[in-house]
This record gives sequence, C-alpha cells and structure tokens, in this order.
Amino acid sequence: RNATVGWPARPLLKFRNDTAFLHEEGLDLISKIPGRIYPVIMMGDGRAGKSYLASRVLNLEDAFESSDSAEPVTEGVDVAMRPVRELLGEMPGLEAEALADSEDPLYVLVLDCEGGNNAMAAVRTLVNVFAIVIGIEVVFVCGGCFSEAALQGLSASLAARSLVRLDQGARLPEQKLAFVVNMTHLKYDDATLEKALRAEQSDASRRENRQLVLESFSERRFHGISMNSLPNFEAQIDGLRAAILRDRRPLQMGGADVLAPQLSSLLQLIVSEVQSMQEVSFPSMSRCVIGKGFL
Repeated sequence: RNATVGWPARPLLKFRNDTAFLHEEGLDLISKIPGRIYPVIMMGDGRAGKSYLASRVLNLEDAFESSDSAEPVTEGVDVAMRPVRELLGEMPGLEAEALADSEDPLYVLVLDCEGGNNAMAAVRTLVNVFAIVIGIEVVFVCGGCFSEAALQGLSASLAARSLVRLDQGARLPEQKLAFVVNMTHLKYDDATLEKALRAEQSDASRRENRQLVLESFSERRFHGISMNSLPNFEAQIDGLRAAILRDRRPLQMGGADVLAPQLSSLLQLIVSEVQSMQEVSFPSMSRCVIGKGFL
C-alpha cells in the first residue's frame, strides 16, 4: 500500500440548532482549487466504511476520520481534494495519462456524506440535493451484503430530484454510479447490480426503485470489497480508485465549467433555497455559473 500522508479533510456542510450552514474551512478549500473540478460524492448507509473508502479513493492516509465505533463519525459533509495528475501517477496502469492531464488540470473533490438509513431526515435531504446537483460521480456504499434495503436507500436518495425545479429542456449534469458493497465476506461478480436492476419484479415499489436508478445514471458499476484482512482487499481498493479515475470529467452546467467561485456560490444557493423554499431552481443555479461574472 502506497498512500500519501497528510491533507486532512475539511468540514463543509454542518448543522447548528437544526439549521444548515456551509463551514468556512470547506469553502476555503474549494476556493483554492486552481482548475476544473471533478466532484465525487460518497453516500449511503451509516457505519458502512464510507469515510475510510473516501480516504483510499484519494490515496491519502486517514484524510477523512474513520473508526470502528458504532457511533457516526461524519456529521453533515466533509471534503478533501487532490490533483488528478498526482493520483494517475500513483495508479499502476494509468501513469501515462498523468502527462495528458497536465495541460488542463483536473482536481478530484471528494465529498464524504453523513450516513443514515433515513434518507428524508433534514441533513439527508440537503446531502441528497448536493449529490443530485454536483455529484457527477456517485459512490453509494452499503455494508456487508447487497440487499433490497440498499437499493431502496439509493432510490430514496434519488427522490431528491423532485426538489430540483428544471425549466423545459434543462438537464442536470450526467451522473455515473459506483455501487459498493463494503466489508463483505460474500463473492459477487461485476454484473450483480445490473442483474438486480433488470430482474422481473411483481412488487410495484421495487419496479419503481429500479427504474429510478436505471434512469438516473448513464453508467453503473458494482464493486464488492472484502474485509481488509483478506488477500484481495488491496486489489479491490485499487480497482475502485482506478474506475473512479477513468470516469473523470469536469463538472459543467449550461455547457460551462463550474470552477471554484461558481461552485461555492452554487453550494450556498442550494443550502439557502432548500431550507427556505424546499426546492432549488435550475435557472438560479445557472445564474450562479454563468451570470455572476465569473466566466
């Protein structure tokens, strides 16, 4: 294992007396990103190892706090960043791609989200809207085994799309999904998720859940990651990181790159509108990106 040490994550979305706010440390980190941004959002069940996987995605030793305690470690959303070029250079088989990235640098921004099985709790609603609007790579993590409850949890998170008001013809950024079963003793193949999504279902709610996942993500991958004591664990971690790196592309809205100033304004708009109006409008988001003189 060859992980870089340092660069602890910063708090981004926090709550005070049940009111959400964006933490200045997280906004400061985002403001210092000097190029295009590739947001990867880690979400899913609580205590499923999301924070540990988030650190491993960035190949940073303990970038995000994690523990084996039963108590939640992440509250709200924490964030960390690394240049894609560095990660490619550390990834066997992808080193040559690091040179191509140097001309127009891209930065991976990992958002580690508070877990929980209640997808409609106050913090979850905002987390889910963050995922829908800026999470062009969604890593959904469940622990132990692949289950119907995990699919229901993902579908419930995607229901936050109803809080994003789109004009006719407007589209949210294209999203891709990495569905991860972490800390598992079971053997899964790469087609596990697709088989489950396309299997015939007599129950209407199960059909709707599957259809929502199919419609929401242009590409979907499944990753089973074993306990860290097993010999194939590191190869599975490398496979997850490599897949996320191969998916890399910049966050765009209305055909324009969302750079650091626009992203900060976009996040502030999401928090403000969801809390005050229980929705966020696409025209307002587009103005954050295009109409504020940043481009």
